Amino acid sequence: MRRVVLLVMVAWCSAGCAVMSLVGYKVLPNAPKDRDESLQVPGLKEPVSVTLDAQGVPHLEAKNLADLARAAGFMQGRQRFFQMDMMRRLAKGRVSEIVGEQPLVSSTTVEYDKTMRGWDIEGRALADFEKIPAADRALLEAFADGVNAARVKWQPVEYRLLGLESEPWKASDSLAVGLLNVWSVTHNYQQELARFLFAMHQGVERMEALYPNEPVRGGRSIASTSALQPLPPAVAEELAGFFPVKLQPAAPSAPSAWLSMMPIEGASNAWVVSGARTKSGKPMVANDPHLAHFLPSLMVQQHLKAPGLDVIGVTVPGVPWVLSGHNAKVAWGMTSTMSDVIDLVVEQEDAARPGFVKNESRECPITTRNELVRVRDGGELLERTVRFRATCNGPLMNDLLPHLFPPGAPLLALRWRVTGLETAMGALLRMDQSTSVEDFGVAVAQLPSTWNTWTVADVDGHIGQFPSGQVPVRPNHRGTFPVPGWTKKYEWSDFAEGSKLPHVVDPADGVIAHANNLMTDPGATDFTRIHVDAAPAFRHQRIVDLAKATPKHDLGSYRAMLADTFSLRAAQVWPFMKQSLGAGDGFSEVARAALGRLGAWSFDAKADGPEAAIFFLTYRHAVVAAVTDELPAPAVKFFLGQRYSTNTADLWFEDEKHVVWDDHQTPAVETRDDVVRAAFNRAVAELVEQQGPDVNAWRWGKLHWHRPTHAFGGKAVLDGTVNLARIETGGEMDSVWKTHFDLGNESNPFKVVAGPVYRSVVDLADVAHGWWVIDTGASGWPGSAHYGDQYEAWQRGELVPMLFDVDEVRRGVHASMSLTP
Repeated sequence: MRRVVLLVMVAWCSAGCAVMSLVGYKVLPNAPKDRDESLQVPGLKEPVSVTLDAQGVPHLEAKNLADLARAAGFMQGRQRFFQMDMMRRLAKGRVSEIVGEQPLVSSTTVEYDKTMRGWDIEGRALADFEKIPAADRALLEAFADGVNAARVKWQPVEYRLLGLESEPWKASDSLAVGLLNVWSVTHNYQQELARFLFAMHQGVERMEALYPNEPVRGGRSIASTSALQPLPPAVAEELAGFFPVKLQPAAPSAPSAWLSMMPIEGASNAWVVSGARTKSGKPMVANDPHLAHFLPSLMVQQHLKAPGLDVIGVTVPGVPWVLSGHNAKVAWGMTSTMSDVIDLVVEQEDAARPGFVKNESRECPITTRNELVRVRDGGELLERTVRFRATCNGPLMNDLLPHLFPPGAPLLALRWRVTGLETAMGALLRMDQSTSVEDFGVAVAQLPSTWNTWTVADVDGHIGQFPSGQVPVRPNHRGTFPVPGWTKKYEWSDFAEGSKLPHVVDPADGVIAHANNLMTDPGATDFTRIHVDAAPAFRHQRIVDLAKATPKHDLGSYRAMLADTFSLRAAQVWPFMKQSLGAGDGFSEVARAALGRLGAWSFDAKADGPEAAIFFLTYRHAVVAAVTDELPAPAVKFFLGQRYSTNTADLWFEDEKHVVWDDHQTPAVETRDDVVRAAFNRAVAELVEQQGPDVNAWRWGKLHWHRPTHAFGGKAVLDGTVNLARIETGGEMDSVWKTHFDLGNESNPFKVVAGPVYRSVVDLADVAHGWWVIDTGASGWPGSAHYGDQYEAWQRGELVPMLFDVDEVRRGVHASMSLTP
């Protein structure tokens, strides 16, 4: 009885005290339990059966799609509502009004909110939501109602810690979250902006040397059969003499929201081999989407079954239908195509008409809008007003990222067209219902503005790859550098979609892979040019090499491929570093020992070895030293942090007299040898200081580590309750097991910030027994049995059963729930 009284007192006190809320939750947690029970869900027409498997993944069986959508919302809300709330706040720029000003990736929540208000994702989502077809709207509203039924029943502990009430989920929030994911997989505008910064400060000619506008080298996902044509110009002739402008140094400012490190920014691997290359005689599909490692995971596992639909896989919290997975006949994975769907536009102010920019096509005033960003400070909401300007071409980057634009910098608008989002949810449902590779390709073509590539196979043995979305047609420019906004010549002439985009079915070699590399050669004419900038081809090349090296694949070979940490980047760059380092003449004994380890390295970036630590520390110090005199400090950090700065940095090492190696601030003319030798000695000194003088005891994993961290995980009092264990990791930014880090992060440049949040393998010979894993667990409730129960398997590169037969699930460890009207 005394214990019961104590628990009641704790629960009562927790209503007004954050610390006691935590104590109360730990003593008497009210996280949803996996147990046999019956729950009423308002709005259901008929009962829905939910079977929770050993990992807490829900297998839902409904008698109609509306009930299925409602139940899916209920189960997502049950396990992930706080995360769903954070996702929509990320989309809308409303994070700091709930958690205050806190660090967020390489910036702060406040600066991030300011930037997202400038992109106005919420406005775009609301506009498209009004156009959703009635049937799709009804399903989204049913999903939202289910989410809210769970929100009312289980109040996440985070709101009690904050002393706040949660806000209802709206059907339009699913579009905002979907659009956030669409936006997060677009990268080219960051490369355009980096080149623009080089041109502003160093002129166009030097920019071309520092950051060329050429396609990255390496393999393409789809071989072209056409003759290659010259690409249009990268820098428009109308910009001749425009750079460099006379710039004033930027005033010191607080850290800003680095668009390159958007919190859910994405990449991915996906590949398929035909039945001729498998032991089962049927195709096998693998997928591992690369997103930021959040806690809980950015992926939700679910199995949805109703008349006309039976699909299992993952989706993003807040989106009802499966994004990557399989049904009874088709399996697929998704990657970011890296389509070039955004242009930066240099505006020329009209001296004759103040408040306007010159434009041949239409009236183009500079408009202004104010946004109110609210920042929680204890029980108060502090208000900060942010001004955003826009032209007829789009919002001005000068206001989105003001720290990068010194006084005197030209206006730079952001041209971004998102249309047809109202049909996205219906298209996703049709993909989930597809019956063949061909049928899946037709459904994918109906997906608007999502800029993803889908790698697919079916039980009849066919394999294929299809990109989705619409890509602007640019007949007069390359899309790699900002264009002049005052002339019609550089506007988008049309949009390519469907069969005009690169795609392939049943290639002769029986291997299809995509890893954010170029889909096809940009100069090919058999398809519309969809991009010039893309990820380096290292991951794609390694996947293809491994796929062809094994005569007959099975689960073991695929799992090994997913966990591969070989660094093709190191294999490419190290020979040039070696030329600079020579035999180590003049080096210390420790430095010569480090050089010896690098000389014998197999280029597998293992966590427990010293080689990757020596290589990447040297690489980073050399690149930072090379670029520091080319740009102001904020621009240097932006360049290093944007995802593909390494595309050009890798090339610098190949030329010992590349202009980047010379330091403008010294009278001498430095070469690669000077910079690399200094960088190597600095790397060795740091490793000695941090890990001792024994080179053989150094570990890459001590620099390169990962820890799943909750949104509140930075608070010391919550650390042990809400965060998972820190682990040392192998790999690098472009190994198959992608462990992305931010070279611009001065304090932790090798901390893992993104990677495979989900892995799956499906053999089409046995779709009832696929394999999968996510990077944490099914539940978003700290302390829950499923909060991080897949983490250990994930970190070992293992997979857990992805059971498709619900009767088989019921024969194992499970719980049965009945959702009733």
